[in-house]
Amino acid sequence: MSSQASPLPPGSLVWSYLRVSGDEQADRGVPIAGQREMHQRYANENGLVITRWFIDEAKSGSSTAGRDDFNEMIYLARQKPLPVDGILLWDIKRFARNLLDSQFYKADLRRRGYTLIFLSDDIPQTDFAPVYETILEWKAQKDLEQLAKDIRRGLHYLARLGYAPGGFPPRGYRAEQLKVEIEGKQRTVRRWAPDPDHWDLARKAWAMRANGASYREIIEETRLFRSDTCLPTFFRNKTYLGIRKCGQLEIEHAHHAMITQETWDAVQARRHVTGPRRKAQSWEDGHPRRARSRYLLSGLLYCSECGAAMSGSYTPDRHLPDGHRRPWLFYICGRKSREGYGACPSSRLKAERIESAVLDRLLRDVLTVDHINDMIRDTNAALGEQHEALEQNQKRLQREIAQLDKSIARLIDALESGESGAVHSRLESREREQKELEGRLAAVDEQLQRSRIELSRDALEQLLNEMHTVLNEGDVGTRRRLLRAFVVRIEAGRKGGVMYYTFPFATGI
Repeated sequence: MSSQASPLPPGSLVWSYLRVSGDEQADRGVPIAGQREMHQRYANENGLVITRWFIDEAKSGSSTAGRDDFNEMIYLARQKPLPVDGILLWDIKRFARNLLDSQFYKADLRRRGYTLIFLSDDIPQTDFAPVYETILEWKAQKDLEQLAKDIRRGLHYLARLGYAPGGFPPRGYRAEQLKVEIEGKQRTVRRWAPDPDHWDLARKAWAMRANGASYREIIEETRLFRSDTCLPTFFRNKTYLGIRKCGQLEIEHAHHAMITQETWDAVQARRHVTGPRRKAQSWEDGHPRRARSRYLLSGLLYCSECGAAMSGSYTPDRHLPDGHRRPWLFYICGRKSREGYGACPSSRLKAERIESAVLDRLLRDVLTVDHINDMIRDTNAALGEQHEALEQNQKRLQREIAQLDKSIARLIDALESGESGAVHSRLESREREQKELEGRLAAVDEQLQRSRIELSRDALEQLLNEMHTVLNEGDVGTRRRLLRAFVVRIEAGRKGGVMYYTFPFATGI
């Protein structure tokens, strides 16, 4: 439980959001019951009133998709007037493990006026708080990526042994369950085998398509699916060649093949001839999950002459010195763009130049090992008393658990010697008390790890190198979101500009 005073006054209304992924590797912290107890205790101690619990059990934090309670909470939070004053959360990882999701939803909720209280992270109420949050978010995403790698490695191992690591068998196959010993442990695994009900029909569908039959003819003849809209996916599935796909990994001869390579090639050749042509991708197109704007500083850049927000634009047919014609991207004062060139004396700013200047300044002045280390040192000094209080609480809980262990051992001895009656109820009571104390100790242990920012120089260098790589090489949407974790406003014009950060620090550009 957070050792910091509540930022909300007594009597404030709050919601509580709890989540566990259901994966033993990912959930090494506090379970739902433990989180709920700590939330209620924090609310009681600070006079807060929890009006609703939002709980996502066995839901991954890598995405907001499928997290029904989270999405309902966000929907209700957008109502007016605000239904509550704040939201209690156990830690940033429970909120979201995806860096972009975490930053977007936190910013959205705070902008609307909600106070977010992370009980376990003990985010310092200092100038370093925004950077600390970003480090925690970045670490949560990296932990998730490492976990995903470990899981993929295990799935690839199963696939290489000839077993299906997950999913449903395609039409024509069925799943067979087997109990096998893998690395000394009994495992229940599955493998694909011919399905006697659909095998011959599926083979016939492939043969018909290779010979030029239409989708409608295949459906009428085989009745494999209710609609011919399922056939394009059916005819792209390499499973029918005996290939097991596991992510990017393809394993040949993983199970019994339904068709030959010649049949596959004939069907694919027909698909490419008759399939719809794709529209050529232009420089403006992007992945639908990326932000719509193609300009890195959208929403951050303001005109230093009149204060209006600057917007990105381009001229599509600009002649370049190398003789080519390419779009020329630039930022222009929004007031000037709307009201005419006489509305503001500012000039257009070349996008590449101003974006490079902003990134260079951020990477050179802020995201450096020495600067972040200084901020960590100052923050740890401010958190010293909280860390000491948590250590005392940890030792007290350890003593109480040790005393309970002795009491439980004595009660077990009494049962073994023939005593009964009240001994049973006393033992059950002690065991419940022990379980509660162990849950509280686990929570304190987790908080204690976060009550000081412990980053070795090597780990900090690695973290900053990863951020530098994203800012220099990532897609525009990802770079912009990471940039917003540190920069709140940029004012620029013909004579230079000033960059304002999410913490008290300002530099010229």
